[in-house]
Amino acid sequence: MNHNFKEVFIFVAGATPQIITETIFALAIKDPPVYADELYIITTKTGKKRIEETIIKQQIPKTMCEEYNIPSFILTDESFIIVKDTSGIILDDIRSREENEATGDAITSFIREKAKDMNTCLHCSLAD
Repeated sequence: MNHNFKEVFIFVAGATPQIITETIFALAIKDPPVYADELYIITTKTGKKRIEETIIKQQIPKTMCEEYNIPSFILTDESFIIVKDTSGIILDDIRSREENEATGDAITSFIREKAKDMNTCLHCSLAD
């Protein structure tokens, strides 16, 4: 049976944003390769800043795509899902049990929503 799925990459990243490019590379060298149709990063305010400083500003996606012949992708504000606490305030970091629970709820809610589409294949990667 041959299916054409929308390939959706979902990352949970914070202190180790390299998990994003490492996973994209690992999926791209599979046989057959898997390339993202959509890409999302669930993180905190601090995590987003770290990703911007270490991946985006250094143009790592562009370099990686050119070097390994991977279809290009761009990380935009829409790529980021910034976790909020139960009051709707953006989390700077995860420091308490309540913030940890809010983060878990945000991750599962987002994945549940994306998994509703039966023509979607989710590739999820977690890092701290």
